[in-house]
Amino acid sequence: QEIVLMSGVHEVEDGLIKKLAQKNIPITPLSMLDERYVDLAVENNVKRIMLVYGVSDILLNSRGVSREEILERSIDVAKYARSCGLYVDFAGEDSTRADFSYLSQLGRYLQSFIDYFFICDTIGVLKPEESGDFVRRFIGETGNRVGLHYHNDLGLATENTIQGVLSGAEIISGTFTGIGERAGNISIENVLLRLRAEHGIVAENIDYNGIPEVVALVRDFSRMGPAKPFSEEAQYVESGLHVNGL
Repeated sequence: QEIVLMSGVHEVEDGLIKKLAQKNIPITPLSMLDERYVDLAVENNVKRIMLVYGVSDILLNSRGVSREEILERSIDVAKYARSCGLYVDFAGEDSTRADFSYLSQLGRYLQSFIDYFFICDTIGVLKPEESGDFVRRFIGETGNRVGLHYHNDLGLATENTIQGVLSGAEIISGTFTGIGERAGNISIENVLLRLRAEHGIVAENIDYNGIPEVVALVRDFSRMGPAKPFSEEAQYVESGLHVNGL
């Protein structure tokens, strides 16, 4: 039950991070691989940081960096964040299109310095029958504790996430109502309620009775939901990172 915000992108978000952290609200800055973002997290009194970078050759090549560079940089920044007393997670952008041997190598090398490795289906290409196998194999080869961040381009994000949880993933990353760029992220409420109803899995410290109120607030504030998969609206993207991915 962490709020995730992008630090160092806009001063409004940085101010919000500091404000929420001062109220002891659990918050995780999502940060690129650079020590200055770690320093910013420490300055804002947060306890946890999530480092993120592309791990597929498609994204690495588009950014002009090598596998070896990112492997080395990831370890250096994760070690630095850990030395600053932070809990550290790593999100592998475009994990599901990465070379699996490289992905597992990265997971093994980071294992001593991170708490969770987040498998990211960044452009939503995974299928349910693949998700469980992917998670089981990754955990088996790396020993990492795993979180999931799946997108809904094919309309399969919820089922993909459920299969991943049943296969050993411990954290889900998504949004209430599934709101997000293109066809959105996983719908947190759908995943939580289906896991409870269909598999008897109940998340700790979640007030299930409060979910409808949160969903109503998100709908009221956003005045929109996620675009439907394959619709014209779902073709729009918000950042250059995902344009490269597509």
